Amino acid sequence: MVKETNEQNLKVLSTKEDVVNLRAELKEDIANLRAELKTDIANTKAEIIKWMFLFWIGQLAAFIAIAKYFFGK
Repeated sequence: MVKETNEQNLKVLSTKEDVVNLRAELKEDIANLRAELKTDIANTKAEIIKWMFLFWIGQLAAFIAIAKYFFGK
């Protein structure tokens, strides 16, 4: 009976080796997520800058058109 209980406990309980392996896996996963997040942030930053320049060019074109209309004559 004790032997059966011990075998059941071994199936459920984790060992120090299990904890060490899990910790290593978690560290690796966190490092991968960090790298992925940095890449996503850099891509988003570049995308925002691109759209900002397009907006500024549109604003400049509109300003030039208005200035030519009022002051070009």
